Order: sequence, then structure tokens, then C-alpha cells
Amino acid sequence: ELVRQLIARNTHIGLRLSDIASAARRQCVMASLASVTHLRSVDLDASEMPESFPAVVAAINAIGNGNHHLTRFGLNVHDSDIGDAGARVLAAIPTITVLDASLNNIHAEGANALAANTTITSLDLSFNHLGDAGARILAAGTSIMRLDLSANDIGNEGAQALAASGTIRELRVTHNDVGDTGALALGANTTLTELDASFNNIGNAGV
Repeated sequence: ELVRQLIARNTHIGLRLSDIASAARRQCVMASLASVTHLRSVDLDASEMPESFPAVVAAINAIGNGNHHLTRFGLNVHDSDIGDAGARVLAAIPTITVLDASLNNIHAEGANALAANTTITSLDLSFNHLGDAGARILAAGTSIMRLDLSANDIGNEGAQALAASGTIRELRVTHNDVGDTGALALGANTTLTELDASFNNIGNAGV
């Protein structure tokens, strides 16, 4: 009842599912979220809770359908083992704007689905298995302005593809295999405002 009252009083809701003791209570809270129509911003942290993924997806769809003034929907499903199938499910939801799907066994196939989504502007796919193919796919997207592809086995080819993007403003490619060739390409990009390429194979020429 207290949660319902809090939701009723606020247009901006932040919720971490791991703070809620039982699955039954989590379901009740998400049902409460889905029943209101005045929300403008939602941040939902469902990280490390793979068993809650179907209920989270259902709640997101209900919230999106009922809240027509929603401008931000942040979702964190870090380490929830969603894989490419889960990435496809999330990519089909038109309300998510900020997504953290790091450490989820996602490959180029999942990246392809997410790149086709036109509402996600901030995407964290660090510690997955995208490789150069996934980097090329995401670089061709038209809505993602903030992208984290750390620890994804990306080399010079992927870095060159990312460097050709005119949409990405903030890019993290740490702990990959980018060398001088990729660094030179990234250095020539004129739309990036923030770049983290630490823990790669960049030498003096790339610097």
C-alpha cells in the first residue's frame, strides 16, 4: 500500500527489484507501476535477476501503453543471462531509452536487433561477445548516442566502423584489441565528445 501511495504521488520513479524481499512483492510493485498513467520517467533495475525477466518485460509494456507522457525509461538487466533472444525481446519495446544489458551472453545477432530500435539512445553492451561484426552493426544505428562496448573482442576493424558513425557522441571500447589503426580512425571522428579506449593495444602512433 505504501508503494502504491508513493507511485501515485510521483511522476519520476526509480526502483531496484533486488531491494524487494520476495517474488510476490516484486510482482505486486510492478503491477502497481503498470496501473498508473501519469509517469514521465522510470528507472528500473532488474540486474542479476534472470527469473524476473518475463515479468519485467510485461511491466515495461504495460507502463509504456499507459503512460503517454513518458520521456525516459531506463532499464538495467546486467548479468541476467538474457542472451540474443532476450535482446530481441527488449529491442521490440518502443519505450526503452537507456539500456544496460552488460554481461548477458549477447552476440552480433542480438546487437542487430538492438541496432534496429529507434528509441534507445544510451546502450551498455559491455562484457558480451559482439566482436567486430557486432560493432559494425551498432555503428550503423541512427539513434544510439552513448555506447559502451568494453570487453567485446573488438579489433581495428570494429573500431574503424565505430569511427565512421556520425551519431555516437560518447564511446567506451576499453579492454578490447584495438590497435593504432583503430585509434587513428577514432581520432579522426569529429562527432565524438567522450572516448575511453584504455586497456587496448594502442602505441605511440595511435596516441
